[in-house]
Amino acid sequence: MKNVKKNLRQELHRYRNHRLNQSAFTALAKTAPQLTDSQRQAMTKLSVNELHVLTALDQPEEQRGADLVSQLDLTQGAISKLVTRLTKQKLLEKYHQPDNRRDTYLRLTPFGKEVAAAHAHYHQVQDVATKKYMNQFSKEELATVTRFLQGLNDLNDSWNDVNQKGSE
Repeated sequence: MKNVKKNLRQELHRYRNHRLNQSAFTALAKTAPQLTDSQRQAMTKLSVNELHVLTALDQPEEQRGADLVSQLDLTQGAISKLVTRLTKQKLLEKYHQPDNRRDTYLRLTPFGKEVAAAHAHYHQVQDVATKKYMNQFSKEELATVTRFLQGLNDLNDSWNDVNQKGSE
């Protein structure tokens, strides 16, 4: 049992590292035929949070930075920094409604839309591969893994709650 737990911890660590690195997304960006070389280069340097902001803004309804705070579970300060960086990279732009100069709205530039589309495609490809992989396990095995991961996520959430209370 000790080796099983050790192997499981190693595999979870490896999984987290894969989820955090963007090598697969970078490879996808390099093969996107509609992008220029400079766009591909810029795209490969985006953080996961920057990609999530672009994906969240790739919606038909108008959105403000405050809307992203609740959608992405990030602070207003973090959203402001991400929006500033993405604006400088010409991936999104800020604008005001003619009858509402108080609220600042955000929208993707054409390049931002291309990146959001590539990111969505990346996740679609990843989802298909994950579903195919999961088919080799029984319903009971998947239920056990799910229960384990839910417990682990609950544990991480409780640590996040402790850390947030400690910083207040």
